[in-house]
Amino acid sequence: MRFNLKPIALAAGTASLSLAMAACHGQSPTSSGYIPADSTAITAPPAAGVENQARGTKSPIISLCGDVIKIKLLGDVRCKFKEDGYNGVFKLTNHIPGILELKPLIGDQTTSFLLGGLALGNGFFVVKDLRHNLKIVDVRIVLF
Repeated sequence: MRFNLKPIALAAGTASLSLAMAACHGQSPTSSGYIPADSTAITAPPAAGVENQARGTKSPIISLCGDVIKIKLLGDVRCKFKEDGYNGVFKLTNHIPGILELKPLIGDQTTSFLLGGLALGNGFFVVKDLRHNLKIVDVRIVLF
């Protein structure tokens, strides 16, 4: 009788990966990497540096799809950005890669940017213009 070891190796590898991921959830609540054990979504850390200062100010950049975008898991949203009196380019910076896909990362006010929800979670991306204006757009990737 011959045994096929591939399914057994696959099951062992999956089990060890699951245990390793569960171990990551066991950190102390005071550590920066702590995730509650019942949490299923990933949340980006708060914006740092210039982005953190931009949260409290009104930006001249206007998001035509809103300041908080809700995207269904594995779905997408098309979004444009504009600014009065500005015809230059906008540069998008993704602060939640692996959760949100942004394409393209550079475009003007006629560009339709594609925002795709890759995994459940919350976070943000930043839109910058050549005048050094910033717009922080919050994103929530949801199941339904």
